[in-house]
Amino acid sequence: MAGVGARINADELKQEIARLRHVGRNFRPVLRDFGEHMITSIARNFEEQGRPESWKPLAPATKIARWRRRNRGKSMYTKGARQRTTVRAYRFMTGMKILQDTAQLKRSIHRRVVGNVLEIGSGLVYARIQQKGGQAGRGRRIRIPARPYILFQDEDEREFLDMVEDHIFRGR
Repeated sequence: MAGVGARINADELKQEIARLRHVGRNFRPVLRDFGEHMITSIARNFEEQGRPESWKPLAPATKIARWRRRNRGKSMYTKGARQRTTVRAYRFMTGMKILQDTAQLKRSIHRRVVGNVLEIGSGLVYARIQQKGGQAGRGRRIRIPARPYILFQDEDEREFLDMVEDHIFRGR
């Protein structure tokens, strides 16, 4: 054969297709790694107190209840005619983090891979109402606003696609 030509080796192509077929059956490593990434992303949601949108601020009654719980029922007001808030109470209330009084909710977030399914969540009784909002308390008289902490951000989606690509094409 004269001139320029190209050869395609079908054996190498068959091997690569077989490898991709094998890799494509087991996505557990990707899901496990992405679950770890999501735990970090959710922790960032807590640190920033909501993203991309900030969570609704704490109600004054919640702040007062936290103060009383921490200070064993002591009043946050000084004694006197004007009932001024003490500096200590003011600092305490302005530094309060939403959904992080004890950090129990944040610490309870876990991930689990079952088959080819990634599950991310919390087993705490109050986790759902904090995520979705709703009525709570005796007689359901208290309205808890939705403060979604388990969210997929745009960067999480890109990270997942990168992980899948690495898994399939680079065998990582």
